[in-house]
Amino acid sequence: MNVNALLIGEGRHPDGRIATAIDGLLDGLSGSSAGGETIFLSDYSVRLCRKCVDGQGLCETHGRCAQDDDLGRLIERISQFDAVAFVSKVYVPDVHPRMRAMLDRLARIRGHLEQPPRPIPALAVCIGGSASSILDPFSQALSGCGFHVVEAIAIPTRDVLLQREAFRLAGRRLVQHCLAGRS
Repeated sequence: MNVNALLIGEGRHPDGRIATAIDGLLDGLSGSSAGGETIFLSDYSVRLCRKCVDGQGLCETHGRCAQDDDLGRLIERISQFDAVAFVSKVYVPDVHPRMRAMLDRLARIRGHLEQPPRPIPALAVCIGGSASSILDPFSQALSGCGFHVVEAIAIPTRDVLLQREAFRLAGRRLVQHCLAGRS
């Protein structure tokens, strides 16, 4: 049984912290004979929720957003994978604004989406000096979007080599969780 995971990063700097995390996760996935694909939110246009019509817009009534951007493409991509890892730097007091915009809007339409037979396993990763302080709200936001958060990791900005090894191991654990859920 092969596991296919989607890694969603908010940043795209090739030598940055998000790239380090994603490279480590990909190593962990490939070391477990799993596949992984990476997308970066910077390649998508996802606007902030504007809570149209007193908060009761098309998202509440029809499960789709009135805004014409890339949220639908993201939802389609996510639905094609067995597991998802969300990787974000910390922007006090929250995750990166692109990640927050996606999660806020996804949470509003989630009840109208075709639901998978079981929630998609997810990994929440926060990177930065105050990462541990936003890890719980980040995990709760993912849960509110219908994901089953199987692990949440807060990594300070120091020691890149330690980070890479932690992410490699997290990628392996994510595969193990998916395989255990199939049996």
